[in-house]
Amino acid sequence: MTKYRFLLVVALLAVPSIVFGWLFVSQSQKAISFAMSERAGVEYLRAAIPLLENLGNESAPADLLRLARFDAVRVELDPLFGTGPLSNAVKFALRDQRVDPEAIRYALLALISTISDRSGLTVDPEIDSYYLIQTMVFATPQVIASVDALAQLMSSTQAVPPALSQNASSLFLETMRLEDALAGMRRTYTRALAANKDNSLERSLSTKVELAMRSIHLMSISGHKVRANLLEGQFRKSENFVPSDGKDEKKLAVQAWEAMSTSLERLIEQRLESLRGHRNLALLLSSIAAVVVFFIGLSVFRSLIVELDQKIVFLAHHDAMTRLKNRAAFSEEMSELIEKVQENGGGFAIHAVDLDGFKTVNDALGHHVGDQVLQDVAVRLLRLVSNGDIVGRRGGDEFVILQNGYAAGTVDSLANRILTTLRDPFIISGKPVGLTASVGTAIFGYHGDTETKLTQSADFALDEAKRLGKDRACVFDAKMEAEQRRKVALEERVREAAARLQFSLAYQPQYSADGLAITGFEALLRMDDGDGNPVSPVAFIPVLESLDLIGDVGRWVLQQACKTATLLPPDVLIAVNVSPLQLSKGKLVDDVSIALSHSGISPARLQLEITESAVLADTTVVLDELNELKAIGVSIAMDDFGTGYSGLSSLWKFPFDKVKIDKSFLSDRTIRGRHALDTVGAIIDFAHTLSMAVTVEGIETQVQARKMQELRCDQLQGFYLSKPVPEADLTAFLSQSFTQRTPVSATQGSGRRVSVNA
Repeated sequence: MTKYRFLLVVALLAVPSIVFGWLFVSQSQKAISFAMSERAGVEYLRAAIPLLENLGNESAPADLLRLARFDAVRVELDPLFGTGPLSNAVKFALRDQRVDPEAIRYALLALISTISDRSGLTVDPEIDSYYLIQTMVFATPQVIASVDALAQLMSSTQAVPPALSQNASSLFLETMRLEDALAGMRRTYTRALAANKDNSLERSLSTKVELAMRSIHLMSISGHKVRANLLEGQFRKSENFVPSDGKDEKKLAVQAWEAMSTSLERLIEQRLESLRGHRNLALLLSSIAAVVVFFIGLSVFRSLIVELDQKIVFLAHHDAMTRLKNRAAFSEEMSELIEKVQENGGGFAIHAVDLDGFKTVNDALGHHVGDQVLQDVAVRLLRLVSNGDIVGRRGGDEFVILQNGYAAGTVDSLANRILTTLRDPFIISGKPVGLTASVGTAIFGYHGDTETKLTQSADFALDEAKRLGKDRACVFDAKMEAEQRRKVALEERVREAAARLQFSLAYQPQYSADGLAITGFEALLRMDDGDGNPVSPVAFIPVLESLDLIGDVGRWVLQQACKTATLLPPDVLIAVNVSPLQLSKGKLVDDVSIALSHSGISPARLQLEITESAVLADTTVVLDELNELKAIGVSIAMDDFGTGYSGLSSLWKFPFDKVKIDKSFLSDRTIRGRHALDTVGAIIDFAHTLSMAVTVEGIETQVQARKMQELRCDQLQGFYLSKPVPEADLTAFLSQSFTQRTPVSATQGSGRRVSVNA
């Protein structure tokens, strides 16, 4: 972590350096491009401005060498500055002697101004060459143009024009314009020298400029003298005074301009060199910073890859939540330990641990609490084991411990310590969460010698611990395996029977209290083991419920029972048992409606028997479902009353029509007890108070039947009266309109006829 912090600090310092470095490089590149544009502009002006020297001089037309240089430069730089039309006009005007020099001069000045604007020569007053550029681009061309104009005017004045005063005025204006231009040139050049802090402008340049300005100043004086002569009368030449024709002055001005342009090019090159140096330095520093960041990133990336690889390897062998060995890794460890024990001797045990009621914790408190409980369980188990022992998590709330090496009593001791340590409440967010555990143990060599067999044996022992009531430890026994195999076989048979509807129904009659009239039949589900041997409903019905197959099978039972009811007398009821799961699914009303519709029997002939456990599941849902069934016209009976925990309160909370008292009240051990009889009598009286009929199940003897009759029971059901009749024999049973049976109240040996529909 410290390494990553250091690398992060370095990266945070380097990244801004890269960003600002590249910004500086970008700005430097813009400045370089600007300076290169300036240099191109100076190059263009060096070809254009010297053309002003020979304008108006008929004896000295434009220099061919200068024209050739101007052509070469303009062809190269016109596309850059967009000055093609202006340069073409200048070119053709210079080659045609008929064009007025004044027009050529204005065209040249326009071209010079355009070049200076588009090359950016006069943009930034902060640069060292700004005032020198001002002198070159604006002041010097204006001076040359004024010199040329004054020279032409003085030359025409010597021809003695008729309007002397007008000529004198024009001469005065041109002279003043020249002096203004010269003053501007002197002013800008003075500023250029002042801005030249490093004395990069050569001494020879100053000499040339001063010489040109002095000569031009003398020419302006000459203009004043010519003007004075004109005012005195006709112009006269004298030996001491000859008016200047401007050639020398223009030549000196052009020479000064060329010297200034040379200095300007040098200044621009120096600036370019400085800018390139700064740019290259910034580029170097940014590149170094980028390389540093790259290698830091590479280092971090490689470290992360290594850590990720280690994490992947860890997660491949460990549970992500508890960080214990996962199922695959635990199996590998056990296989390696088996090989080691087989080679070197020794032994070990495996303990399968399952948390009791963990699903309730998840559902009631949330999965985040459940996750914390699992993590705390892992910590507690790790504290229990010794060095060399391995703790793993197989998934869900199942853990497994490999006890490497053991002595007498250590296996049971560890199993009991597991139970004890997990009984202590887990404190989650300041609140206690209570759990227990079940443990199944298998010992190498005694209960298996392979990883698969040992794991299976431990699971068998774990199932036995749960079957015995949970919160206990069991060591594997061969009987457990046999029982488990029986359960697996039963599950397979139940699945097969449910898929193919390989069930049958038997119908047990329900008699009036005197035992003489059949009032109804209870439909009882039957299944065989596939070989014709019957399987107890107590065994296979819970399997149907655990496999969530009871809904489909219960629907089939309803349809078959209602179909059979069409064979019974119209006043005989058909009773069908309903599983709590059928009620909770919310489809029972539809299933009943369909069965009644298909069979065509009256809803009043169908009675649904519901156990006490069904009404305890969800009172609101069950009550709504029962009310809907009652609205259809179906009657409801509470089955096996007295075996659950609802008590008498359930009888008035729910819309029952009948109460069926469980046969446990009628065992020989309890029926002789006055308290049991009182209890049954109290239930019967309470039910009658609520206008409910009462059926007592499990009538096995005449004594039991007689006592129930004395307690004013409404109906009796049991083997004493009739065993369940297979569906195939029901027709024959019904065809016996009368049968010999001893009335409940009669003495042994007497006989009475019993009517099926009496």
